[in-house]
Amino acid sequence: MLIAALIFPVLFLAAYIILSIAQPDVIYLPDTLNIVTVFLTLWASILIRNGYARGVCFFWSIWFMLGSVSLYAQNQVQGGLNYKIDPTSANQYYLYCVAAAVAMILVLEKVIGRRAPDAPVRLVRGSNQLVWLLVLAFPLFYAASIYLATGDIPIFSGRNVSAAMYEVDYGPLHGFGIFVTIAALMAWEKAGDRASIAGRSPLRLATLALVGFLLLVAAMDGRRALAIFALFGIILFASAEPARPVERIKVVLIAALALLGYVTAATVRTGSEASKAFASIWEPLSTIGTEYRDYVYGFVRLSRDDVLGAGYDWLGSTLAALTPSVFLNALSIDKAATIQTDSARILMNFWNVKLGILIGLPGELWFAYEWAGVAVFAFFGAAVYGVSALAVRTNHFVYRAILLSLLGVWATSVQGQSTVTFGLLLPLLYFSFFILLIEFVSNRRTHVPTAANAARRPRW
Repeated sequence: MLIAALIFPVLFLAAYIILSIAQPDVIYLPDTLNIVTVFLTLWASILIRNGYARGVCFFWSIWFMLGSVSLYAQNQVQGGLNYKIDPTSANQYYLYCVAAAVAMILVLEKVIGRRAPDAPVRLVRGSNQLVWLLVLAFPLFYAASIYLATGDIPIFSGRNVSAAMYEVDYGPLHGFGIFVTIAALMAWEKAGDRASIAGRSPLRLATLALVGFLLLVAAMDGRRALAIFALFGIILFASAEPARPVERIKVVLIAALALLGYVTAATVRTGSEASKAFASIWEPLSTIGTEYRDYVYGFVRLSRDDVLGAGYDWLGSTLAALTPSVFLNALSIDKAATIQTDSARILMNFWNVKLGILIGLPGELWFAYEWAGVAVFAFFGAAVYGVSALAVRTNHFVYRAILLSLLGVWATSVQGQSTVTFGLLLPLLYFSFFILLIEFVSNRRTHVPTAANAARRPRW
């Protein structure tokens, strides 16, 4: 993970030095303080013992670099008409948020880790087979539901699905798409279980092909979020395996494929515009980190008072997304209307568009609390530490897939919206209780196998 995480920063630093010399008057490049801060944050992230938490912090730091590339590329493509702004203050606020979260994780590891050291990650055998089959079947129903609701496969329809994706009815199962992410992670873990399919290359290849199919299903509605959640969880899982050269190469390849898939999905979903996407090197680069670009634009150009005056309510919309509708109804609170006050829906009015504008959690906290938002992000880092510690220690196949899915969601919080970042906790909790119910009914305690039933219980 360390090698994979440092390759891009070194290239980024080299490009920054070259561009700074070649174009000293370009204001939309990060300044020296930004560069020093992000490299100090990366250095501090290396000190995090928990591989899952370290991976999340690496992504948060690298997201700043991807966003800076996007900002520069957009100005090359459009001549600086939209984003020719000085990003220094926005960059520094974002980096302070990440640094605060990294510091919080390091402190918690120092204080709590002494009493409860992290256990090594273990590949789990012996999960309830019924759960596995149900999770594997869900993506098929999910894909069928989208197809029946839209009449085609949106991402391959040939039309620009990005402009109307938030207005289209994708069917009744679309809100449970996070289960597709869980299925992809479970399939990946099965493919890596050497004790289960060692020496059976055809089965391993078939399982890997299944992972690819599930990633395709996750992106079939034209959105990249679910596929990104799954890919990030897969990267975390692969990086936690024994640090042999082949495993390091695997992580680098997965990260490269994830980046390629991100750009390709952003290109293909624009339909007829896709043919122009690779006209120059700046076109595809401008599709990476667009959310960070919007964060910088909003930070610099929009007044906090104007955003709050338009009805923005970070805490209210986030809590509404976290709370079951039955409880909100008992309090006479309209859940749907409260969620409408989140950043994505409020900011789209300032952009004068009909799709949600994503500025990430740091941007949301800036408009909600200004500099106090840095402290809020630090506590979010504490939540990442807690989930990462559980993911390392759990010996339960399905629960680790759930926790890695959640970490994938939280890692991408810097490019998403809180009503999704935290709202997905509900379906994940429901699914966890569902697993407990099945295991109780079937009288299987798969997380603590006994000698009596270990031989007869299926491994997956």
